[in-house]
Formats: sequence, structure tokens, C-alpha cells
Amino acid sequence: PSNGSARRHALPVWVDVTVTVLAATSILYTDPGNPRRCLDALHRLRDEVTATTEEAAATETTTSCSRSKSEEEEQTTTNRSRNSRNSSSSKPIRYLNRIDVAIANVHVRRKEWRLALAKL
Repeated sequence: PSNGSARRHALPVWVDVTVTVLAATSILYTDPGNPRRCLDALHRLRDEVTATTEEAAATETTTSCSRSKSEEEEQTTTNRSRNSRNSSSSKPIRYLNRIDVAIANVHVRRKEWRLALAKL
């Protein structure tokens, strides 16, 4: 759906990113013959979180330019209450660390030390 109620890969917004990271990492153990699938899934997820963060920043910048000070204060209060209820959209940057660590763990498991260190 284009209204933002679902992520690109058919998961609803209410599914936490940590669950998706766990699912992507579990591919390494359920399909040990093809570790690229796990890495591909984690990199797609990282790109999605990064894109979501950039879209939110761009939207916030455009809307803040056209509002008065009282409207900005009211919007800030509304955003704080909304962000406290919706953890998947409140701080997407914190998920990047989890995804990067998961990618590094996959590289460690494959004994690709340089790639693992580069991801940390």
C-alpha cells in the first residue's frame, strides 16, 4: 500500500524492526548452504531503515519552514506523544546499530574478519 501503512517488503508497520532482524539472521541457521540470503535480507532492511529516516527528516524540514512558532510547539508536543506510542518510527537510527551488528555477526560466522570489522 502506498499510504505508508506497510513496509516495502509486505510487512505491516507494527512489526518491530528487531523481529525482522531476528528473522533475517535466522536464515543463516535454517539455510546454511546459502549465507548470501541472510546478508541480502539484512542489507535490504538497512537500506529500508535508512530511507525511512531520510524521508522523515525531509518531511520534518519542509513542514517546519512553513509554520509559525506556536504551530511548531504544538506539532512537537504531538510528535512526542505519537513517537512514544510507535517505537518502530520513533528512533529508526537505533536500529541501524542492531542491523550492523547482525551483519558483522554473519561475517564472523563465515570467518570474514575484515568485513566484520569494517561493519562495526
